[in-house]
Amino acid sequence: MKPSTKTKVSTLKFTQLTSLKPAGMAKRFQNHFEEVQDVAYLLQCAVMVLVKNALSPLDYSNMAKDLICRLLLEGDVKALAPVRHLCVYFKHYFSEADWAKVIARLFKNQKEFLAVTASTQKTADHLHKILHCGARQPEELMNIATVYKDANGKKHRFTFKDVDPCYTTEETTELLSILTTLTIFEKDGVRRFTE
Repeated sequence: MKPSTKTKVSTLKFTQLTSLKPAGMAKRFQNHFEEVQDVAYLLQCAVMVLVKNALSPLDYSNMAKDLICRLLLEGDVKALAPVRHLCVYFKHYFSEADWAKVIARLFKNQKEFLAVTASTQKTADHLHKILHCGARQPEELMNIATVYKDANGKKHRFTFKDVDPCYTTEETTELLSILTTLTIFEKDGVRRFTE
């Protein structure tokens, strides 16, 4: 009998990241890691969930925290290389000593860390409280309709549903712009969020 040569397929897709409740999302993160072992994909998903947390009245703020910490402290450095600039979004997950270990593992030195993470650091610092806020009780919920360009320059709409309308237009735009830094979301082989 021939051994199975199944291609590993992500169990954590854009639809799940935008629709699952916190408990279901946590299970999906763990299942994805166990089945696919794609640390770069998982880290980008975790950033997407931080954006969702900022906009949602539900608490997604520490989604897969233990898994993210383990990946950044012990994961394959080569696999993390394409997304190492995203580590700054998760700095508060670590003690000072462990954060220093993350930087030492992923970067040659402090100068490289600052150079590679400069633009991400600016966003993470500015939006930190918003990205990591917990549950809240908004007076109303609304939907935010956005228009993005894909890698082919084609415009497409995306709607975030049941959003807490507590931020300014500028803050909301900054939050949604984070999606343009993530490369994992595709439709028909074309990267979705580029602009």
